[in-house]
Amino acid sequence: MIASTAARCASRNVNRDCFSLSPTGPHPSPTSPPHRRLAAGPDSSRAPALRLRGCGGWARWIGWPTVHYLDVACRLLLAAVFVTAAWTKVSGKAGWAAFVGSLRQLDQVPGPLLRPAAFAVVATEIVVAVLLLVPVRVAGWIGFALAGCLLLSFTLVIGRALSRGNRAPCRCFGASSTPLGPIHIVRNLILVCVAVLGLAGASAPGAFEVPYALLAGVAGLVAGILITAFEDLVALFRPTAR
Repeated sequence: MIASTAARCASRNVNRDCFSLSPTGPHPSPTSPPHRRLAAGPDSSRAPALRLRGCGGWARWIGWPTVHYLDVACRLLLAAVFVTAAWTKVSGKAGWAAFVGSLRQLDQVPGPLLRPAAFAVVATEIVVAVLLLVPVRVAGWIGFALAGCLLLSFTLVIGRALSRGNRAPCRCFGASSTPLGPIHIVRNLILVCVAVLGLAGASAPGAFEVPYALLAGVAGLVAGILITAFEDLVALFRPTAR
C-alpha cells in the first residue's frame, strides 16, 4: 500500500512538472523532458505568450511587434505639427494678428469672442504637443484624443466655410496665402487618422527596443515637417497657368 501511494505521488509530481495550466491551455514547462516538449508542439510554448501580450483589437490587427513604434512615430508627428502651429501664431505680433484676422475672415466666431477663441486654439495646441511628448501612456491617450477632436473641429470649420463660398487663407502653419480648399480637409483628415492610429499604439503594453524607437521617432518628425509644408508641396505639383 505504501508503494502504491508513493507511485501515485510520483506520477502526480511528474504531471505537475511537465505541464502547467493557463487560461490558454496546457503547455510544457522549461523543465519538462524533451519528448514532452516535442509532443506539445514546436509553437505551443510561444502561443500563450502571444495571447497574454495581446494589445486589444486594433493592436492585434496592426501587429503587436510594431504597434509600439507606431505610437512613437505618431506622437512625434503630431507634436511637430502642433508645435509648429502654435509657434507660428505666438512667435510675433504679426503672426498673432494674422491668425486673429484669419478667424475674422472665416466669419464663424462672433467679434467679441475672436481673441478668446484664438487663445483657446493656441492653448489647446500647446497642451496637445506637451501631452504627446510626455512618455506616459495616459498622457498619450489624452493627447491623441484631444488632437483628434481639435482636428475634427478644424475640419468642420473649414467645411462650413467652403460651403458658404468663403475661401479665406488658412493661417494654421504660418503666413500662408493659399485659399481654403478641399486639400485642407484632406490634410486634416490624414492627421485625424494619425491620431487614431497613435491612440491604438498608446494602448499597447510592452517595452521598446531603442534603435527601432529612434528610427520611428525620426520618421515621425520628418512626416510632421512634411505635413506642415503641405501647402508648399501641393503647390509644387499644381499646374501653372501659361
